[in-house]
Amino acid sequence: MSETVKYDVVVIGGGPGGQTLALRGAKVGLKVALVEEKYIGGTCLNEGCIPTKTFVSSVKLYEKIQKASRFGVGVDKPSINWSEILSRKNQIVSSQRKAVAKSLENSGVVLFTPARAKIISAHEVEVFSIETKEKKILTTSNIVIATGSKNKDILGVDHKGILNSTSILDIGKIPSSLAIIGGGVIGIEFASIFATLGTRVTVLEQMSRILPLEDEELSRDLAKLLTRKKIKFELGVKVNSLRYKNEVDSSPVIVTYSDKSIEVDRVLISVGRAPNSRDIWDSSVGIEVDERGFIKVDSNYQTSKENIYAIGDVINTVSLAHVASMEARFVLDHILGKKPSKINYTHVPSCVYTSPELASVGETEESLKKKEVLYKTVKYPLSSCIKSTIEGERDGYIKIIYTPETHQVLGIHILGTGATEMISDASVSISSGMNLESLSWCIRPHPTVGEALGEALEMGAN
Repeated sequence: MSETVKYDVVVIGGGPGGQTLALRGAKVGLKVALVEEKYIGGTCLNEGCIPTKTFVSSVKLYEKIQKASRFGVGVDKPSINWSEILSRKNQIVSSQRKAVAKSLENSGVVLFTPARAKIISAHEVEVFSIETKEKKILTTSNIVIATGSKNKDILGVDHKGILNSTSILDIGKIPSSLAIIGGGVIGIEFASIFATLGTRVTVLEQMSRILPLEDEELSRDLAKLLTRKKIKFELGVKVNSLRYKNEVDSSPVIVTYSDKSIEVDRVLISVGRAPNSRDIWDSSVGIEVDERGFIKVDSNYQTSKENIYAIGDVINTVSLAHVASMEARFVLDHILGKKPSKINYTHVPSCVYTSPELASVGETEESLKKKEVLYKTVKYPLSSCIKSTIEGERDGYIKIIYTPETHQVLGIHILGTGATEMISDASVSISSGMNLESLSWCIRPHPTVGEALGEALEMGAN
């Protein structure tokens, strides 16, 4: 039996974009419903950013303890309790998921989860409860699609010996050897995690370098530093096939690529993600998608139906949680009749949580060469930063790209421990429109790793 309820906004998808819009919308007095098929928090909280960074936290501590003697601290040989690391990850994810749901409910958002949503007209969403099998029709003035993305599962992912970035989060033991197919952010982060824990890691990447969207100099230098962890990089290769050695999923996996093959304990398929845009609307609604499945939107994130919006990984912008949240803020303001400022996607910071870290914001040398824009660069080595020396983390540098005449900052790229924290300051530096001279006069506390950015800016100004 159907029930009709009227809302100002119905949000489909409970990830960073969906929850941001729902929460902010309810707080300004809109009647908001949020429909989530699986877990509140979306990929980021449940299968992406948060669980992987929980692993990173444990691994960083383990790595630090291994170096304890350098700091005059004597400890017994550290060991890894993988089941406890998994338990901690699960506890953090579960508690945060509950906290987000409670925050939404306390703000007045009506939650439907676990439930499937289908847009049946420009102003109607059918909600099917997975638990009770009941259907409701929600009538609404606006609909926001924030359904995110899903793994590109190729070459026979079975979640046993051949994993993707979701199933590897629950791997029962640390593999003795691991082949990672794909040298993007997700693959490289897992390579760093498991190599630190003693796994023999081989990264197979079709392109000539890892992290192809990052500044080439930094991506190549990070690869050099990661080889110290005995990570092996096979670049410019194509994986042809995967098969179990003994035709059972508990046996080693044979990976064949180019004219070679390797035998490994486990395989991680990490070749990117695809928009989760199927079966969300009835064909009569007429929402348009491109050839890759991304929902087509205009500059206001409106689809071919002006009251139906789409944000986050399901559209062809930068697929990051903080981008989805900012798009949500824009859409809410647009719904409220305001004139929000357009998002400058060149100013979106990105972070790679390897050891050492890599973070960037703005233009790369490669992007500027394509645009035929004149530029200059300056590099400040972290070995010159006293706090980096104190912490025993001297690898890496800060690279600033700027215009020769006006000294306008075009890009800031950081390789080294603390990069993912410093990039926020770097992002503000670029977004502010200030030049090197003005930015170099901002006072940063001493001794901190963050003051290295000030030193780099001053080097460019002089």
